[in-house]
Amino acid sequence: MAPVIFAVLNLLDKVLRDKHFSTLTMNVTAGFFSVVAVLGFLLVDYDLPLSALLIGLFGGVVWFLAGFPYFKALSVEEVSRVIPLWQLQSPITLVMAAVFLGEKLTSLNYASFALITAGAFLISVKNFSGMLKVSLAFYLILIAAIGTSAASVIAKGLYSSNSHWPVQIALLLGGFAGAAAVMLFSGKLRAAVTGELKKSSFGAGSLLILRQLVGMLAFVLLNLAILTGPVSLTIAISGLSSFFVLIGATALSLFWPSIIREVVDRKTLLTKAVAIAMIIAGLFLLAK
Repeated sequence: MAPVIFAVLNLLDKVLRDKHFSTLTMNVTAGFFSVVAVLGFLLVDYDLPLSALLIGLFGGVVWFLAGFPYFKALSVEEVSRVIPLWQLQSPITLVMAAVFLGEKLTSLNYASFALITAGAFLISVKNFSGMLKVSLAFYLILIAAIGTSAASVIAKGLYSSNSHWPVQIALLLGGFAGAAAVMLFSGKLRAAVTGELKKSSFGAGSLLILRQLVGMLAFVLLNLAILTGPVSLTIAISGLSSFFVLIGATALSLFWPSIIREVVDRKTLLTKAVAIAMIIAGLFLLAK
């Protein structure tokens, strides 16, 4: 379920980032919505040791910080090019899981690294006459992928010795703590966020609230999957969201270009399709 929900989330993010809100406002409001995790204390027996709580909070902060380069990438590139780049987190997560959690690397894993990296490189190149020049989004998502991979490995490590919901609450509270720190310690940033929110229309505000609810659902589903299987495999399967984003962005560009407008000529779509196919092939190798 997570790849489908993430695809919806990514398309909402693109619309909101391009038409209504800045990177700062998008990420800070996402962090603040995580405060609903406080309600979790009333619903579960919160038995997380202090050390695990602090590690979970740190993981949530790391996930929050990864949002900044992600939203910035959406502002400078098409969503159907940005989201496949997220699959760089699959090999990054696998290496981190091998180092910190003892998950084993195989020859198929190395082959998957090559396919995923080649696919990510291909989709980030627009002009084949300048093959060595990749888009800014490539570097932004690489930074974001390192952050989300670290957060996922932290979550899996905590799940190995703690129950799910206390860990989930700690991670969400970490996201809230990151957003609160931004607002509390910088009056300039606080004024920028509140100013944007005050000026926004009712429709934009409602869409932002919907986005944050969808985001939390996607985050919870992803962590439930991490709980039930190897973190490297979970992150690999979540990469199928690239396929759904390409379909959604192409359909919107063809039939509702006022919402999302991307280049949809045959050459561009074929290049994107080949790149995503390479990435998905690499993901399936990771799953074996």
